[in-house]
Amino acid sequence: MTKNNHFRDMVQQAVERGFAAELVAFDSLYSGFPGLMQLRGLKWEWLTQLKSDREVSIDRTGNSSNREICRRRRSGSGYVGNILLLSISKVQA
Repeated sequence: MTKNNHFRDMVQQAVERGFAAELVAFDSLYSGFPGLMQLRGLKWEWLTQLKSDREVSIDRTGNSSNREICRRRRSGSGYVGNILLLSISKVQA
């Protein structure tokens, strides 16, 4: 079983047990597109980090890596597939 299949199974079990989450926070290891679409279908908000090499589209005309977007802009919004990301930000320690 892949980590993304495991994530989707955990979400399904939560639904079957009657959970109605307002927000699901999870590690970037579980941020595969099918899992994000599952959460969207449930209308559950989610919070995670995306790896710097994750392909993201700012304006739906083409993808760039998250790292490249942060180089060009300090922050903004973008899309993974057809899922709107509300914020893309570079965090410096």
